[in-house]
Amino acid sequence: MTVSLAFSEDNDPLSYDRLDGEWRQWYETAHRFEHKVPAQDRGDIRHNIILELALARARDGDKPDNPSWMYRIASFTVAQYWRDYYKWVNGIDCGHCSNQQRKKCKRDNLYSECPRAIRIESLNKPIVDSEGHLTKLGEIIADDKAGSAAGLSKPHPFHKSLSSFPQIP
Repeated sequence: MTVSLAFSEDNDPLSYDRLDGEWRQWYETAHRFEHKVPAQDRGDIRHNIILELALARARDGDKPDNPSWMYRIASFTVAQYWRDYYKWVNGIDCGHCSNQQRKKCKRDNLYSECPRAIRIESLNKPIVDSEGHLTKLGEIIADDKAGSAAGLSKPHPFHKSLSSFPQIP
């Protein structure tokens, strides 16, 4: 016995065109909002919106679907995406600041200069070292686990066990 998830005339078994009822309505709502996020995340936000709508429907019982609540839930889901994105990129979100600080940031548009945000630097960033030479940031970062140069001259006990393996010419 063969079980198939697709209709014989359907080329794409995972097509959203196969949805019906409230799932179709939720998909159409999500589709209206997915353009508000970067292209690589649109499938994820579409499914997040559909999931949030299904969870809201389960909480509310058998109330009739109202487009306004669906749009509101979709809008909140997109807003949460951007809050999470900002936190991922900057290491902190505005929820960690006081109301006074939030108002100041909003008034003066200080979001790009957040004093609490973590700044991510590239290890390839050119900087001037203590001797005045231009070098990459990654080359001057000290490694606590590196050990001293004097320790490199002594063979490690692990090297003895490696000597029993055949050498590759």
